[in-house]
Amino acid sequence: MRSNKKIDKFFVFFLAVVASSPAYAYIDPGSGSIILASVVAGFAMLRVAGKLYWRKLCTFFSRDKSASEPQAESGKLTKDDDRTES
Repeated sequence: MRSNKKIDKFFVFFLAVVASSPAYAYIDPGSGSIILASVVAGFAMLRVAGKLYWRKLCTFFSRDKSASEPQAESGKLTKDDDRTES
């Protein structure tokens, strides 16, 4: 007999909701501030990670491959440079 996992998960969830009793508990301000700080830290982490990898992502999907070439060292002329050596 083959069992359907979605039905099994729903049945377990349904039993947990129906058979549970009230906890008569509360979240004090200290716990609330920890939860809020965790949410803010998560958004900050996502922003920093996005900022770090945005350029790599843009160069990966861009059609212009010149942006991915390394920059010339300072003081050396490149083939695109207009200046003449003196």
